[in-house]
Formats: sequence, C-alpha cells, structure tokens
Amino acid sequence: MATAQINARIDARLKSDGDRSFAAVGCTPTRAVRALWTFASKNGHDSKKVRALVEQLEGVQVEPHAKTDAEQRMERAKEGPLIVERALQEMGITNAEPSGFSLDELREKAYLEKWAARKLS
Repeated sequence: MATAQINARIDARLKSDGDRSFAAVGCTPTRAVRALWTFASKNGHDSKKVRALVEQLEGVQVEPHAKTDAEQRMERAKEGPLIVERALQEMGITNAEPSGFSLDELREKAYLEKWAARKLS
C-alpha cells in the first residue's frame, strides 16, 4: 500500500491537549486521522453522513434536514427558468408572449429601427 502524508496547521495547545487525550486511550494522532479519512472514504457517496460527523466532531449543531451542495445546486437549477418570468412580473410585464418572429427577422427589425433613428433609411 502506498502511503501519503497529511500536514495540517492547528493551534499548538489544541494539538498538545489532543495528543494527551489520544495517548490516554491508547490511540495515536495518525490512527485518529486514518479513522476519519477511512470514514470519509467509505461514506463519500453520502455527503450528509460525512458532513454530520465533521460537524459533530467540531461541536456544531447539525440541522436535521441540512441540504448538501448538490441538492442546493439542483434547487437553483430548477429555479433558473423562473428568473426571467419573475423579473418580467416585477417590471409589470404580464403578457410576455413570444413575438413569432425568427431571430433573423428580429435582427432585421432592430437594424431597420436603428437606421430609421439615424435617418439612414
């Protein structure tokens, strides 16, 4: 098995206290880190479980229905099409139906309007 080294910066007192606590239960810091990484590796498919453990270890109150990053992105993606509709409603535009013109026809109309405004047509 190939090995890798992990370097982490933590408060010196925290390290000292943690080393003492691990030694009291017959555990090394390496064993503790390996256990955390093993858990994360085995549960990588369940980000809620990994997040819950980390938050528990950090002493953070875990929300019972905390959403994962992927769930939050999916919600935003589902909201995407509604953004334009909401913006139109906020501007007071209620009947924003497609014009029925093709992109080329709309482009031509825009050019004709610009030329008329500049008195070129």
